[in-house]
Amino acid sequence: MSDGFSDLVVRSNAFFSELTANNTRDWFEAHQSTYTDDIKKPAEFLGDILAEDLSRLSGTTLKPKLFRVYRDVRFSKDKTP
Repeated sequence: MSDGFSDLVVRSNAFFSELTANNTRDWFEAHQSTYTDDIKKPAEFLGDILAEDLSRLSGTTLKPKLFRVYRDVRFSKDKTP
């Protein structure tokens, strides 16, 4: 069973290329499960692995952060900074 990590780059490139061509809230909402399963979860897994390794090397506890794509102001009703 694949953890999704090995395909992260390929699936991310494909998803974001489609998002570029269909840059609307409706399209993203229809494909949000693809984003979550193919990109977000494997990216969080990668962040956890890197944070653990870097924490061990630095002696400092690190917490990974993955920014949410849907917080982009393009999808917000109020576009003020």
